[in-house]
Formats: sequence, structure tokens, C-alpha cells
Amino acid sequence: MPVYQLLGGASRDGVLVYGHASGKDIEETVKSVADYIKLGYKAIRAQSGIPGMQSIYGVGRGKMYYEAGGKRCAA
Repeated sequence: MPVYQLLGGASRDGVLVYGHASGKDIEETVKSVADYIKLGYKAIRAQSGIPGMQSIYGVGRGKMYYEAGGKRCAA
């Protein structure tokens, strides 16, 4: 028998998670936020790059990805 059943059963049906919307500029970031809203996210972290900067920390190269420190992680 699973431990959660020994303790009285499941305590929730789901958990709130957030999407990480990012873009090279504000316009692209706003579009990324809209894409997460269409997917049903209720919590969205938005990060915009600074126009004119060569390298932007945390902005992914692909859709729905976040790059931190050179690693690529699915969002």
C-alpha cells in the first residue's frame, strides 16, 4: 500500500507550475507569454533580452526552451 494511502489518501488533484516565457526583445517576450496562456498556464515567468546585446543569459534558441549556463532544458 502506498504511503499516501496510509496517511489518509491523496491531498490534491494537481500542482501549480509555471512556464518560462522569454524572448530577445519585449515584443517577442509578449508573444511567448501569449503562447503559454494558450497552452493553459496560469503562472508565467517572463524574461526579456536587452535590444542590442550580443549575448542574453536565459533566452533559449528554440521554442519552449530555457538555457541557463549553456545547458538546454525543456520547459
